[in-house]
Amino acid sequence: MESVYKRYNSNLVEVVVSHSSPLINKKIKNSNFRAQYNAAIVAIRRKNQQISSGIGNIIIKPGDTLLLLTGKDFLKSWSNSRDFYLVSGIETEEPIGPDKTKIIIPTLIGVIALASFQLLSILQAALLGMIILTVTKSITTTEAK
Repeated sequence: MESVYKRYNSNLVEVVVSHSSPLINKKIKNSNFRAQYNAAIVAIRRKNQQISSGIGNIIIKPGDTLLLLTGKDFLKSWSNSRDFYLVSGIETEEPIGPDKTKIIIPTLIGVIALASFQLLSILQAALLGMIILTVTKSITTTEAK
């Protein structure tokens, strides 16, 4: 299970409420969810319907899928819990560092300038920008695609 913890360095986790959960038939705002699990419910999916507003008034049912914004130790604390089943951690992209920003912003401005002054077509300018960002390792080849 340790590989799961390393793999998901994000704090977004998807869980399904189990049939034995003490949360069942409680309104989220009355369940003390945040304090008990060190997590906040961002969205709920119930019977192929997504609920992302008025979450506090939702009564939790077995089988509800919850998208949680969690504390750092959530996976270690609750991965084997009977309260819910861990579906997945959701990887999020790391924020762009200041050194990459120093390359990305001028490149973007250059692409816009080249296309605006009709020195290159927008396609050619965009391709040139992608090449610059890939060569400087500001983006990966997968991101460029």
